[in-house]
Amino acid sequence: MSAPRVHDALDLPGLRLWLLDQWQPGRPYWEVAAQAMIDTTAHTAMDPDAVEAIMRVSPQVRARGYASFERRTLQGASLWYVTSEMCDLLEATLHGVPGDVLPTSLPEGVEAHGLVVFERPLLLHAREGGELRVDAVLWGHADVFDVYDKRPGYRYDDDPHAISALGISSYAHHNLDDGLSPDDLSRAAVPLNQLILAGTIDSDALQHRESGELAFSVHGDIWTPLGRSDWPMEDRIDEAHYLHPSPEGRASAEEDRRLLAAFWTLVNQHTVTTTQVAHAPRHVARRSVRAGLPREASDVRVVILRKLAAPGDHPVSPSGRKLDHRVLVGGETGGFWRHQPCGPGRAERKLIWIDPYVRGPEGTELRTPVTVRLWKR
Repeated sequence: MSAPRVHDALDLPGLRLWLLDQWQPGRPYWEVAAQAMIDTTAHTAMDPDAVEAIMRVSPQVRARGYASFERRTLQGASLWYVTSEMCDLLEATLHGVPGDVLPTSLPEGVEAHGLVVFERPLLLHAREGGELRVDAVLWGHADVFDVYDKRPGYRYDDDPHAISALGISSYAHHNLDDGLSPDDLSRAAVPLNQLILAGTIDSDALQHRESGELAFSVHGDIWTPLGRSDWPMEDRIDEAHYLHPSPEGRASAEEDRRLLAAFWTLVNQHTVTTTQVAHAPRHVARRSVRAGLPREASDVRVVILRKLAAPGDHPVSPSGRKLDHRVLVGGETGGFWRHQPCGPGRAERKLIWIDPYVRGPEGTELRTPVTVRLWKR
């Protein structure tokens, strides 16, 4: 049967259950992971020592670990649905997230595992270059071997320990009846083939008259795994990932981190966003309970943007002097990120987003040398 299509927030519990089924041992995405592990050596730009260390572990074992991460993370994930206006803000701001941000410096209160689905796809960058359409992101704790340690004399195979990291995997949604672009078809080919073999997707077999070869006409929807990157807990955003030494690969891995940092920060900054909880219908919640998940796991958090501050809400300048005119703060860039002093003695720093707003008395002259473009909310 076809994969579920997410029309609104209440479709997320069903999507989670469908993805969990595909990652079971021997199921389509487990087979996709096994193929991806076999293809690791095809990434010729990868560090040779890292390749050697990774290839000491069989593809089946690595595939089992990869699929286990996806299943474990999906099972414990909080569900998030991001409205299209919030998608606009994420796309416009994520590349400005400072490179010195660490996972440990992000806001508290965000669950260790989460699945976020976007109302409209985000346009990001692929590891091999070009554009990548992302419809969902899954994050969760992962233990990874430190095969990118470059200390003199360090041997990858002598280190029995793993380091703590955040695993970040992403998915793309496609309606097959609408057709796929060449890039989308390339990424979806292996998952699509496995889904056809497992009978998990609607398809019709067509036999070529002359050659006798079988072709398949496919219908409905699929969610394609786009791969995973890891963010070690002690790494800054801009520290290169050992699996992505190419400029495109590094940019894509850093983009994953910036997206997660921007999302976490914005959903915890209640002057910018508000979160509403949508409770799934009873029959949907029962399906999750039968799958071994707690009933509250079917609740979905819907992230919505708040409105801009109204003119006149900020009549005082940072120096404390009363303004006799209006100025636009953050107007040139549409807002900006700031490391805000906080904690005892204001010695600590937390990342916050400063939305554009107008400071000064209503009805006075607006002084700005730039073109003003406000978010339409």
